[in-house]
Amino acid sequence: MSDDKIPYEELQEKFIRDEVILDSLRRGEIDIVVGSAEPLIVRLKAIAEEKERLGVLLDIVRRINQLIIHEDNPGKLLKSAGDCLCEKELFNAARIVQLDESGKIIMSVENGEIAFKENSGVSDVKSQFPCLEKLIKSREPFVITEPNPACDEFVFGKSFENRCLIGVTLHHDKELFGAMIVSAPLSMATETDARKLCDEIGGELGFALFRIRNQAALKQDEAERSRLITAIEQTDDIVVITASDGTIEYVNPIFENITGYTSVEALGKTSRMLKSGKQDQAFYKDLWETITSGQTWKGRMVNKCKDGTLYTEESTITPVRDVSGQIVNFVAVKRNITENLRTNEEKLLLKEQLQQAQKLESVGRLAGGLAHDINNMLSIILGYGENLLHQLH
Repeated sequence: MSDDKIPYEELQEKFIRDEVILDSLRRGEIDIVVGSAEPLIVRLKAIAEEKERLGVLLDIVRRINQLIIHEDNPGKLLKSAGDCLCEKELFNAARIVQLDESGKIIMSVENGEIAFKENSGVSDVKSQFPCLEKLIKSREPFVITEPNPACDEFVFGKSFENRCLIGVTLHHDKELFGAMIVSAPLSMATETDARKLCDEIGGELGFALFRIRNQAALKQDEAERSRLITAIEQTDDIVVITASDGTIEYVNPIFENITGYTSVEALGKTSRMLKSGKQDQAFYKDLWETITSGQTWKGRMVNKCKDGTLYTEESTITPVRDVSGQIVNFVAVKRNITENLRTNEEKLLLKEQLQQAQKLESVGRLAGGLAHDINNMLSIILGYGENLLHQLH
Protein backbone atom coordinates (compact mmCIF):
# COMPACT_ATOMS: atom_id res chain seq x y z
CA MET A 1 0.00 0.00 0.00
CA SER A 2 1.29 3.46 -0.88
CA ASP A 3 2.88 5.62 1.79
CA ASP A 4 0.85 8.51 0.30
CA LYS A 5 -2.48 6.96 1.26
CA ILE A 6 -5.12 9.62 1.89
CA PRO A 7 -6.94 9.44 5.24
CA TYR A 8 -10.71 9.45 4.85
CA GLU A 9 -10.88 12.31 7.38
CA GLU A 10 -8.72 14.51 5.14
CA LEU A 11 -10.94 13.87 2.14
CA GLN A 12 -14.02 14.56 4.23
CA GLU A 13 -12.59 17.95 5.24
CA LYS A 14 -11.93 18.69 1.57
CA PHE A 15 -15.55 17.85 0.74
CA ILE A 16 -16.77 20.15 3.52
CA ARG A 17 -14.63 23.07 2.29
CA ASP A 18 -15.85 22.63 -1.28
CA GLU A 19 -19.45 22.30 -0.11
CA VAL A 20 -19.14 25.53 1.91
CA ILE A 21 -18.00 27.40 -1.20
CA LEU A 22 -20.85 25.99 -3.27
CA ASP A 23 -23.40 26.70 -0.55
CA SER A 24 -22.16 30.27 -0.10
CA LEU A 25 -22.55 30.85 -3.80
CA ARG A 26 -26.11 29.52 -3.71
CA ARG A 27 -27.05 31.90 -0.86
CA GLY A 28 -25.40 34.88 -2.54
CA GLU A 29 -22.73 35.26 0.15
CA ILE A 30 -19.99 35.35 -2.50
CA ASP A 31 -19.97 38.32 -4.85
CA ILE A 32 -19.19 37.56 -8.47
CA VAL A 33 -17.29 40.34 -10.15
CA VAL A 34 -18.46 41.11 -13.66
CA GLY A 35 -16.09 39.55 -16.13
CA SER A 36 -14.94 36.91 -13.68
CA ALA A 37 -18.22 35.04 -13.22
CA GLU A 38 -17.66 32.49 -15.95
CA PRO A 39 -14.21 31.31 -14.74
CA LEU A 40 -15.54 31.06 -11.20
CA ILE A 41 -18.55 29.05 -12.30
CA VAL A 42 -16.27 26.76 -14.28
CA ARG A 43 -14.08 26.34 -11.23
CA LEU A 44 -17.03 25.62 -8.96
CA LYS A 45 -18.35 23.11 -11.45
CA ALA A 46 -14.94 21.44 -11.54
CA ILE A 47 -14.90 21.32 -7.74
CA ALA A 48 -18.34 19.71 -7.70
CA GLU A 49 -17.32 17.14 -10.30
CA GLU A 50 -14.08 16.33 -8.49
CA LYS A 51 -16.00 15.98 -5.25
CA GLU A 52 -18.39 13.58 -6.91
CA ARG A 53 -15.54 11.53 -8.38
CA LEU A 54 -13.78 11.29 -5.02
CA GLY A 55 -17.02 10.18 -3.42
CA VAL A 56 -17.36 7.42 -6.01
CA LEU A 57 -13.73 6.42 -5.48
CA LEU A 58 -14.17 6.25 -1.71
CA ASP A 59 -17.21 4.05 -2.19
CA ILE A 60 -15.18 1.80 -4.51
CA VAL A 61 -12.43 1.54 -1.89
CA ARG A 62 -14.95 0.58 0.79
CA ARG A 63 -16.57 -2.06 -1.44
CA ILE A 64 -13.22 -3.54 -2.43
CA ASN A 65 -12.25 -3.70 1.24
CA GLN A 66 -15.40 -5.75 1.84
CA LEU A 67 -14.42 -8.05 -1.02
CA ILE A 68 -10.98 -8.53 0.50
CA ILE A 69 -12.51 -9.62 3.79
CA HIS A 70 -14.85 -12.22 2.30
CA GLU A 71 -13.22 -13.48 -0.94
CA ASP A 72 -10.44 -16.08 -0.93
CA ASN A 73 -10.40 -16.87 -4.66
CA PRO A 74 -7.98 -14.63 -6.63
CA GLY A 75 -9.97 -14.85 -9.88
CA LYS A 76 -13.29 -13.99 -8.26
CA LEU A 77 -11.67 -11.21 -6.23
CA LEU A 78 -10.13 -9.48 -9.26
CA LYS A 79 -13.26 -9.92 -11.38
CA SER A 80 -15.46 -8.47 -8.62
CA ALA A 81 -12.99 -5.62 -8.08
CA GLY A 82 -13.16 -4.82 -11.80
CA ASP A 83 -16.95 -4.82 -11.61
CA CYS A 84 -16.78 -2.37 -8.70
CA LEU A 85 -14.46 -0.08 -10.66
CA CYS A 86 -16.67 0.07 -13.75
CA GLU A 87 -20.11 -0.12 -12.17
CA LYS A 88 -20.46 3.61 -11.48
CA GLU A 89 -19.14 4.54 -14.96
CA LEU A 90 -16.33 6.61 -13.45
CA PHE A 91 -14.01 4.12 -15.13
CA ASN A 92 -15.43 2.81 -18.37
CA ALA A 93 -12.85 0.02 -18.69
CA ALA A 94 -10.42 -1.80 -16.42
CA ARG A 95 -7.89 -4.54 -16.80
CA ILE A 96 -6.38 -6.26 -13.76
CA VAL A 97 -3.66 -8.90 -13.98
CA GLN A 98 -2.12 -11.20 -11.40
CA LEU A 99 1.58 -12.06 -11.57
CA ASP A 100 3.58 -15.00 -10.32
CA GLU A 101 6.88 -14.59 -8.48
CA SER A 102 8.80 -14.29 -11.76
CA GLY A 103 6.59 -11.44 -12.99
CA LYS A 104 4.70 -13.56 -15.52
CA ILE A 105 0.98 -12.91 -15.94
CA ILE A 106 -1.01 -15.88 -14.63
CA MET A 107 -4.47 -14.30 -14.65
CA SER A 108 -6.13 -11.43 -16.47
CA VAL A 109 -9.63 -9.98 -16.07
CA GLU A 110 -11.26 -7.27 -18.19
CA ASN A 111 -14.26 -5.15 -17.24
CA GLY A 112 -16.24 -2.23 -18.60
CA GLU A 113 -17.94 -1.20 -21.82
CA ILE A 114 -15.21 -2.91 -23.81
CA ALA A 115 -13.18 -6.03 -23.29
CA PHE A 116 -9.55 -5.17 -23.92
CA LYS A 117 -8.88 -8.42 -25.73
CA GLU A 118 -11.67 -7.67 -28.24
CA ASN A 119 -10.90 -4.02 -28.97
CA SER A 120 -7.13 -4.12 -28.95
CA GLY A 121 -6.59 -6.68 -31.68
CA VAL A 122 -4.85 -8.93 -29.15
CA SER A 123 -6.27 -12.45 -29.00
CA ASP A 124 -4.28 -13.69 -26.01
CA VAL A 125 -5.72 -12.22 -22.79
CA LYS A 126 -2.36 -12.81 -21.11
CA SER A 127 -0.46 -10.66 -23.63
CA GLN A 128 1.19 -7.59 -22.17
CA PHE A 129 0.41 -4.24 -23.77
CA PRO A 130 3.42 -1.87 -23.85
CA CYS A 131 2.04 0.35 -21.08
CA LEU A 132 1.24 -2.65 -18.89
CA GLU A 133 4.62 -4.21 -19.56
CA LYS A 134 6.33 -0.95 -18.60
CA LEU A 135 4.24 -0.72 -15.42
CA ILE A 136 5.20 -4.24 -14.36
CA LYS A 137 8.90 -3.65 -15.02
CA SER A 138 9.17 -0.19 -13.46
CA ARG A 139 6.58 -0.67 -10.69
CA GLU A 140 5.87 3.05 -11.01
CA PRO A 141 2.25 4.29 -11.31
CA PHE A 142 1.57 6.29 -14.47
CA VAL A 143 -0.98 8.49 -16.21
CA ILE A 144 -1.22 8.59 -20.01
CA THR A 145 -3.05 11.50 -21.61
CA GLU A 146 -1.72 11.27 -25.17
CA PRO A 147 -2.36 8.43 -27.62
CA ASN A 148 0.30 5.75 -27.80
CA PRO A 149 0.81 4.39 -31.36
CA ALA A 150 1.62 0.97 -29.90
CA CYS A 151 -1.83 0.91 -28.25
CA ASP A 152 -3.77 2.61 -31.04
CA GLU A 153 -6.96 0.59 -30.54
CA PHE A 154 -6.40 -0.08 -26.86
CA VAL A 155 -7.56 3.02 -25.00
CA PHE A 156 -7.59 5.99 -27.33
CA GLY A 157 -10.15 4.80 -29.84
CA LYS A 158 -13.46 6.58 -30.39
CA SER A 159 -14.83 5.16 -27.14
CA PHE A 160 -12.07 6.88 -25.19
CA GLU A 161 -12.27 10.51 -26.20
CA ASN A 162 -11.54 12.86 -23.29
CA ARG A 163 -10.21 9.93 -21.27
CA CYS A 164 -6.85 9.16 -19.68
CA LEU A 165 -5.20 5.90 -18.73
CA ILE A 166 -4.17 5.36 -15.10
CA GLY A 167 -1.90 2.45 -14.20
CA VAL A 168 -1.04 1.25 -10.69
CA THR A 169 0.60 -1.85 -9.26
CA LEU A 170 -0.99 -4.43 -6.99
CA HIS A 171 1.61 -4.38 -4.26
CA HIS A 172 2.23 -5.14 -0.60
CA ASP A 173 5.35 -4.61 1.46
CA LYS A 174 7.51 -3.97 -1.65
CA GLU A 175 6.31 -7.22 -3.26
CA LEU A 176 4.56 -7.08 -6.64
CA PHE A 177 1.44 -9.22 -7.08
CA GLY A 178 -0.12 -7.68 -10.17
CA ALA A 179 -1.09 -4.52 -12.03
CA MET A 180 -4.21 -2.55 -12.85
CA ILE A 181 -4.96 -0.13 -15.69
CA VAL A 182 -8.19 1.85 -15.93
CA SER A 183 -9.71 4.29 -18.39
CA ALA A 184 -10.73 7.40 -16.40
CA PRO A 185 -12.06 10.91 -17.11
CA LEU A 186 -9.30 13.11 -18.51
CA SER A 187 -9.64 15.52 -15.57
CA MET A 188 -8.45 12.79 -13.18
CA ALA A 189 -5.00 13.03 -14.76
CA THR A 190 -4.38 16.17 -12.69
CA GLU A 191 -6.36 15.22 -9.57
CA THR A 192 -3.73 14.09 -7.08
CA ASP A 193 -6.21 12.82 -4.51
CA ALA A 194 -8.02 10.67 -7.05
CA ARG A 195 -4.79 9.18 -8.34
CA LYS A 196 -3.67 8.42 -4.80
CA LEU A 197 -6.94 6.61 -4.19
CA CYS A 198 -6.32 4.55 -7.34
CA ASP A 199 -2.92 3.63 -5.95
CA GLU A 200 -4.58 2.74 -2.66
CA ILE A 201 -6.94 0.38 -4.50
CA GLY A 202 -3.88 -1.29 -6.02
CA GLY A 203 -2.36 -1.62 -2.56
CA GLU A 204 -5.54 -3.10 -1.11
CA LEU A 205 -5.76 -5.67 -3.91
CA GLY A 206 -2.06 -6.43 -3.52
CA PHE A 207 -2.57 -7.07 0.18
CA ALA A 208 -5.55 -9.31 -0.62
CA LEU A 209 -3.47 -11.43 -3.03
CA PHE A 210 -0.69 -11.58 -0.43
CA ARG A 211 -3.17 -12.81 2.19
CA ILE A 212 -4.75 -15.35 -0.17
CA ARG A 213 -1.33 -16.71 -1.16
CA ASN A 214 -0.26 -17.06 2.47
CA GLN A 215 -3.52 -18.71 3.44
CA ALA A 216 -3.17 -21.18 0.57
CA ALA A 217 0.41 -21.95 1.62
CA LEU A 218 -0.74 -22.36 5.22
CA LYS A 219 -3.51 -24.75 4.17
CA GLN A 220 -1.02 -26.73 2.11
CA ASP A 221 1.39 -26.89 5.05
CA GLU A 222 -1.42 -27.99 7.36
CA ALA A 223 -2.50 -30.69 4.89
CA GLU A 224 1.08 -31.92 4.57
CA ARG A 225 1.46 -31.86 8.34
CA SER A 226 -1.76 -33.84 8.71
CA ARG A 227 -0.51 -36.45 6.23
CA LEU A 228 2.80 -36.74 8.07
CA ILE A 229 1.10 -37.07 11.46
CA THR A 230 -1.21 -39.76 10.06
CA ALA A 231 1.77 -41.65 8.62
CA ILE A 232 3.72 -41.36 11.88
CA GLU A 233 0.78 -42.49 14.00
CA GLN A 234 0.03 -45.47 11.76
CA THR A 235 3.60 -46.72 11.34
CA ASP A 236 4.79 -49.90 13.05
CA ASP A 237 7.94 -48.12 14.22
CA ILE A 238 8.34 -46.12 17.41
CA VAL A 239 8.70 -42.38 16.77
CA VAL A 240 9.93 -40.09 19.54
CA ILE A 241 10.55 -36.35 19.14
CA THR A 242 12.54 -34.58 21.83
CA ALA A 243 13.71 -31.04 22.48
CA SER A 244 17.40 -30.23 22.11
CA ASP A 245 17.94 -31.13 25.78
CA GLY A 246 16.40 -34.58 25.30
CA THR A 247 13.02 -33.80 26.86
CA ILE A 248 10.31 -35.86 25.15
CA GLU A 249 7.78 -33.71 23.26
CA TYR A 250 5.97 -36.35 21.22
CA VAL A 251 5.54 -40.12 21.09
CA ASN A 252 3.37 -42.04 18.63
CA PRO A 253 0.82 -44.74 19.58
CA ILE A 254 3.20 -47.65 18.89
CA PHE A 255 5.50 -46.25 21.60
CA GLU A 256 2.65 -46.69 24.07
CA ASN A 257 1.90 -50.21 22.79
CA ILE A 258 5.47 -51.44 23.09
CA THR A 259 6.76 -49.65 26.21
CA GLY A 260 3.53 -49.59 28.21
CA TYR A 261 3.99 -45.88 28.97
CA THR A 262 1.23 -43.51 27.86
CA SER A 263 2.08 -40.30 26.05
CA VAL A 264 1.03 -38.36 29.16
CA GLU A 265 3.57 -40.33 31.22
CA ALA A 266 6.31 -39.86 28.62
CA LEU A 267 5.94 -36.17 27.78
CA GLY A 268 8.35 -34.01 29.72
CA LYS A 269 10.54 -37.00 30.61
CA THR A 270 13.70 -38.20 28.87
CA SER A 271 14.58 -41.52 27.28
CA ARG A 272 16.35 -42.45 30.52
CA MET A 273 12.97 -43.73 31.66
CA LEU A 274 13.59 -46.72 29.35
CA LYS A 275 17.13 -47.54 30.50
CA SER A 276 17.66 -51.25 31.07
CA GLY A 277 21.19 -51.24 32.41
CA LYS A 278 22.33 -53.37 29.49
CA GLN A 279 24.35 -50.49 27.99
CA ASP A 280 27.19 -48.80 29.85
CA GLN A 281 27.70 -45.05 30.31
CA ALA A 282 30.22 -44.90 27.47
CA PHE A 283 27.52 -46.12 25.08
CA TYR A 284 25.17 -43.25 25.95
CA LYS A 285 28.01 -40.72 25.96
CA ASP A 286 28.95 -41.66 22.39
CA LEU A 287 25.28 -41.46 21.31
CA TRP A 288 24.76 -38.00 22.83
CA GLU A 289 28.01 -36.57 21.46
CA THR A 290 27.12 -37.85 18.00
CA ILE A 291 23.68 -36.26 17.77
CA THR A 292 24.59 -32.98 19.50
CA SER A 293 27.39 -32.54 16.96
CA GLY A 294 24.75 -32.61 14.22
CA GLN A 295 25.31 -36.18 13.04
CA THR A 296 22.85 -39.03 12.78
CA TRP A 297 23.29 -41.93 15.19
CA LYS A 298 22.35 -45.49 14.28
CA GLY A 299 22.59 -48.48 16.54
CA ARG A 300 20.98 -51.21 18.61
CA MET A 301 20.09 -51.10 22.31
CA VAL A 302 18.13 -53.00 24.91
CA ASN A 303 15.43 -50.97 26.72
CA LYS A 304 13.02 -51.76 29.52
CA CYS A 305 9.22 -51.54 29.35
CA LYS A 306 7.06 -50.16 32.14
CA ASP A 307 6.39 -53.72 33.40
CA GLY A 308 10.11 -54.51 33.48
CA THR A 309 10.15 -56.55 30.28
CA LEU A 310 13.25 -56.06 28.15
CA TYR A 311 13.07 -55.45 24.44
CA THR A 312 15.70 -54.81 21.77
CA GLU A 313 15.37 -51.98 19.29
CA GLU A 314 17.28 -50.67 16.30
CA SER A 315 17.33 -46.86 16.41
CA THR A 316 18.07 -43.96 14.09
CA ILE A 317 18.29 -40.58 15.83
CA THR A 318 18.47 -37.47 13.62
CA PRO A 319 19.02 -33.82 14.65
CA VAL A 320 16.54 -31.19 13.38
CA ARG A 321 17.80 -27.65 12.76
CA ASP A 322 15.94 -24.34 12.52
CA VAL A 323 16.50 -21.74 9.78
CA SER A 324 19.52 -20.37 11.65
CA GLY A 325 21.16 -23.79 11.78
CA GLN A 326 20.62 -24.37 15.49
CA ILE A 327 19.59 -27.86 16.62
CA VAL A 328 16.09 -27.57 18.07
CA ASN A 329 14.88 -31.18 18.10
CA PHE A 330 15.90 -34.79 17.79
CA VAL A 331 13.75 -37.34 15.98
CA ALA A 332 14.22 -40.99 16.92
CA VAL A 333 12.76 -43.76 14.78
CA LYS A 334 13.00 -47.12 16.52
CA ARG A 335 12.08 -50.64 15.47
CA ASN A 336 11.38 -53.39 17.97
CA ILE A 337 13.43 -56.37 16.81
CA THR A 338 12.93 -58.57 19.88
CA GLU A 339 10.72 -61.07 18.07
CA ASN A 340 13.05 -61.09 15.08
CA LEU A 341 15.99 -61.87 17.33
CA ARG A 342 14.00 -64.57 19.11
CA THR A 343 12.97 -66.03 15.78
CA ASN A 344 16.54 -65.90 14.54
CA GLU A 345 17.76 -67.59 17.72
CA GLU A 346 15.16 -70.30 17.29
CA LYS A 347 16.21 -70.70 13.68
CA LEU A 348 19.83 -70.99 14.76
CA LEU A 349 18.89 -73.53 17.42
CA LEU A 350 16.86 -75.54 14.93
CA LYS A 351 19.72 -75.33 12.48
CA GLU A 352 22.14 -76.57 15.11
CA GLN A 353 19.75 -79.37 16.07
CA LEU A 354 19.33 -80.30 12.43
CA GLN A 355 23.06 -80.27 11.92
CA GLN A 356 23.46 -82.43 15.05
CA ALA A 357 20.80 -84.82 13.82
CA GLN A 358 22.47 -84.95 10.44
CA LYS A 359 25.77 -85.70 12.14
CA LEU A 360 24.15 -88.47 14.21
CA GLU A 361 22.52 -89.83 11.08
CA SER A 362 25.88 -89.84 9.33
CA VAL A 363 27.47 -91.55 12.30
CA GLY A 364 24.60 -94.02 12.35
CA ARG A 365 25.06 -94.79 8.70
CA LEU A 366 28.78 -95.14 9.24
CA ALA A 367 28.23 -97.36 12.23
CA GLY A 368 25.68 -99.39 10.30
CA GLY A 369 28.09 -99.83 7.44
CA LEU A 370 30.87 -100.76 9.84
CA ALA A 371 28.64 -103.23 11.63
CA HIS A 372 27.73 -104.74 8.28
CA ASP A 373 31.40 -105.07 7.40
CA ILE A 374 32.14 -106.57 10.79
CA ASN A 375 29.30 -109.04 10.37
CA ASN A 376 30.66 -110.00 6.99
CA MET A 377 34.09 -110.46 8.48
CA LEU A 378 32.68 -112.52 11.33
CA SER A 379 30.76 -114.69 8.89
CA ILE A 380 33.91 -115.35 6.95
CA ILE A 381 35.89 -116.08 10.10
CA LEU A 382 33.18 -118.34 11.48
CA GLY A 383 32.88 -120.15 8.17
CA TYR A 384 36.64 -120.61 8.03
CA GLY A 385 36.65 -121.89 11.61
CA GLU A 386 33.97 -124.45 10.85
CA ASN A 387 35.99 -125.75 7.89
CA LEU A 388 39.03 -126.17 10.09
CA LEU A 389 37.03 -128.14 12.63
CA HIS A 390 35.72 -130.46 9.91
CA GLN A 391 39.24 -131.00 8.66
CA LEU A 392 40.50 -131.83 12.16
CA HIS A 393 37.78 -134.41 12.66
